[in-house]
Amino acid sequence: MRKKFIVMAVVSSLAAAFAVTGWGETGLKKIGFIDLDRVFRAYPPAAAAVGGLEEQLKAKEAEIEKLLGEIRQLRAESELLADQARVRKEQEIARKTLQLRQYTEESEIEINRRLFQTREKMLEEIFARVTVYAREQGYDFIFRSEATAYFDPSLDLTDGIIEALKKD
Repeated sequence: MRKKFIVMAVVSSLAAAFAVTGWGETGLKKIGFIDLDRVFRAYPPAAAAVGGLEEQLKAKEAEIEKLLGEIRQLRAESELLADQARVRKEQEIARKTLQLRQYTEESEIEINRRLFQTREKMLEEIFARVTVYAREQGYDFIFRSEATAYFDPSLDLTDGIIEALKKD
């Protein structure tokens, strides 16, 4: 929320600077906005990479379910045992539960790390294409629409950027 406020303040400051200094009269002509989330979702390599991560996540979830099943089985078995055997079974349950917790935490960290790396790489590619698009079309600024309180819909370049990405 704080980051969004800061970006909105910067955009507002730039707009005020345009109005006060008359930048528009000295050659600053074109401003546009993009919906970066929509661009990201429509970018084919990003969709493929996220799909691959989702498959890995499903495999991790299957392993977690397997460990949970083992713990449930051990608990069911422990109810039928005498005190000493039950204590040993409870220790085994505690070990399995710890193993499950560690596996879950490690899996979350790994998937989040891969997701972050993939997103960063895809965003670099998207921003590079946005830069080329801006130069080709003569735009001086292209902002993220998510960071603005309002912008004229006629300034939305999202579809054009998506089409340019699909051509590449």
